[in-house]
Amino acid sequence: MELAERAEHESFDVLEDDIVVLDTETTGLSFKKCSLIEISAAKLSGREIVERFQTFVDPGCSIPEEITTLTSITDEDVKGAPSAKEAVAAL
Repeated sequence: MELAERAEHESFDVLEDDIVVLDTETTGLSFKKCSLIEISAAKLSGREIVERFQTFVDPGCSIPEEITTLTSITDEDVKGAPSAKEAVAAL
């Protein structure tokens, strides 16, 4: 059974409060050496999404091929995107 199917049958009491779910994509796994390439967030009130945020982030370097394969995010996608500092401030 997939995670989404299992979640349908679980009780998530915390979801009755307002929460923000945050997702990031980076150029690799090292927080010291790698850079953000995307920030996404969803604000939930109960189980309803009430607000969304998404932006690509210019990492200041080329995105490794294996990361593009994994995320489908290309150098062209992040070209002209905000810096990490600007993206976090916008969030």
